[in-house]
Amino acid sequence: MARSNNHIPNPPLSAKRVFLWITLAGALALGGCMEESVLVDRKALTDGGNFIVLPFADAPGEQADGSGRVVTGAIAAQMLLEPNVKLFDVGPIKLNEALEATGFDEMDVNDPVVAAAVGRKLDAQFVITGELIHYATEKQASSNTVWIFQGGGTKTRHWICLHLRVVRASDGKIVYAGHGSSCSDEGYAAAAENACEEALADLDNILRGKNQYGW
Repeated sequence: MARSNNHIPNPPLSAKRVFLWITLAGALALGGCMEESVLVDRKALTDGGNFIVLPFADAPGEQADGSGRVVTGAIAAQMLLEPNVKLFDVGPIKLNEALEATGFDEMDVNDPVVAAAVGRKLDAQFVITGELIHYATEKQASSNTVWIFQGGGTKTRHWICLHLRVVRASDGKIVYAGHGSSCSDEGYAAAAENACEEALADLDNILRGKNQYGW
């Protein structure tokens, strides 16, 4: 996966802890988005299988309506770059048919049990699902920074924070959990791309046969 200018590469664990202490105020402002990715089951992921991406839940707040769609598309785009992964396209029609057949609603797909049931119906071995935790703009004028949700200004940065999970369809087990956050002055799409890349970084290493440091 290509690295962007706004992305901070994953350092070794000890360096991460120092970094977290230094940026504690920023982490609190982002609602805990500085968490590390958690590798749950490396073997399950390396056994192979097809993936699907289900709609991510919107971030809280009226200003974040539709934010889940931005991230869902970015996750799918990142997974398409994986050389050893087959990603099934799940359009609205296929998703609705699978939900009707399993008796669930689209708002429930972040539940691992529901995600697994939908995955089995769509012949996928792994399901990527999750939610946005933060989706807002930061207006910066001179040396002062003020959190707002609308408006212009000399500089506006777009912030996104998300949590994602990879669920094994056969039993609903979460085999990977990732967290990502990013900001961009190029809009939400660019911020989403960077945040998704961060959340998927450890999964990318696993699927490419590398360790958690990318070696």
